[in-house]
Formats: sequence, structure tokens, C-alpha cells
Amino acid sequence: MARDPVTLAELAKEYLDRARTNGQSAGWITHQRQYLKGPMAAFFGKETLITKITRQSIEAYLSRFAQSVKRTTANKHRACLRRMFQFAIEQGYVRTSPAADVQRLKHDGTVHNRFLTAEEFRRLREAAEIQRTARRGLPCVHGFSDLPEYLDLAVSLATRPTETLKTSCQMLTGWAVKSPCARQRMARTGSCR
Repeated sequence: MARDPVTLAELAKEYLDRARTNGQSAGWITHQRQYLKGPMAAFFGKETLITKITRQSIEAYLSRFAQSVKRTTANKHRACLRRMFQFAIEQGYVRTSPAADVQRLKHDGTVHNRFLTAEEFRRLREAAEIQRTARRGLPCVHGFSDLPEYLDLAVSLATRPTETLKTSCQMLTGWAVKSPCARQRMARTGSCR
């Protein structure tokens, strides 16, 4: 049973509220809000009924938007619209998504292929050790008291910073806990956090 149509602003609010309830990260929600309340609201009109938004209008939006930003960024807006209209289907506001068949724009982003040399990594780790040595005797209050080990872990696992920080001890079977602060936490709490 179809529900009464809602405006873009109403759907965006409901969509973001649901994302928050479902545990999406604050950063992700902030980006989605910026997309929906910024350029999308300006182009489509925040009081426009979502049933008036068509595939052609979405393609026109992305085409115009891609003139001022990289196509990679415009594709993030496309993904936002696709997710939001999928939510609209689930809520019974529309039967089909006008964003479903909108094609991705050709990738034009920068491929990051710069890596630290072994010497650069050695110097970075050395600086992290110096920072820790300067803090000796002070309580291990924040997570970066183990910065040298964090760097070792990040490089060994080839993870992004947030992925490295979320890594649990159980995921690291066989990884030696070298850090004095980590050993203290393990002894005190039975956990490496």
C-alpha cells in the first residue's frame, strides 16, 4: 500500500534519522546531510515531492554537478540518492526508484600510489618512539601512547587508520603485544583496549 508522497526534505530527514538509529557513523551521516541539504536541495527543491524526481532529473543533476566537482564526487551523490530512494521504496513512498538505473559517471579521481619508502617509515617510527620516550612516567591516557606499535600494525595489515583503530586482539592471533602501555592494559583488564 503506497503512502502519501513526501517532500525531498521530509524523506531526507526520515532517511538520516533511520541511518542514525541503525548505527551509521556520525561522519557518514554528516556527509549524507551535506549532500541532501546542500546541492541536491538547491537543484531539486527541498519542497519537491519525491514522486516528481525522475531518472532524467537525477542524470541532469549529476551532469551539472560534475561540471564543478570531480565525477568521483558526483558518484557519491548518486550513491546517496540510490540509497535514499531504496529507503523510500521500503517505506512505501514510491514503488520504483528513479535512481536505480542511473549509471555511474566515469572515474576521474586520483589513484593514490604513493607509499612510504623503508627509510621514510623508519624515520616515522623513530619519531613515534621519541614521542613515547618523552612521555615516559606519564600515565597512558590516550590510545596513541602505543603509536610505534600502531604504525607497525597499520603497515603490516595495510589498513586505513580507522580500520587499524577498530582492530581487536582476537583478530590478531599471534601478534606480539610489545607496547608497555598495552601490556599494562592487558594485565589490568584482560583486553588490549
